[in-house]
Amino acid sequence: SSLSEEGYAIDRSVNAASFATLTTTAANAVTTTDTGVSASPTSSYRYRVRATASGAFSDACTTSALTLGQGPLRLEGLQLEGIKLD
Repeated sequence: SSLSEEGYAIDRSVNAASFATLTTTAANAVTTTDTGVSASPTSSYRYRVRATASGAFSDACTTSALTLGQGPLRLEGLQLEGIKLD
């Protein structure tokens, strides 16, 4: 977790170029579930996490790429080291 976060924005990309916010979480959240994934074995998603505080966003953590055969996808235990709000 970040020292001063009020929550996290979880962003998803289906094209590896542009991201849209999938969900936001409360401070110190450690899991979220993405129920909007395709069951296609060629589906590929990229996720990033940003801390939020006072309406501002931190830089995103390292992007994770996932290819899966069926949903839902559960992100659990994602390490958020290095996210800092100034």
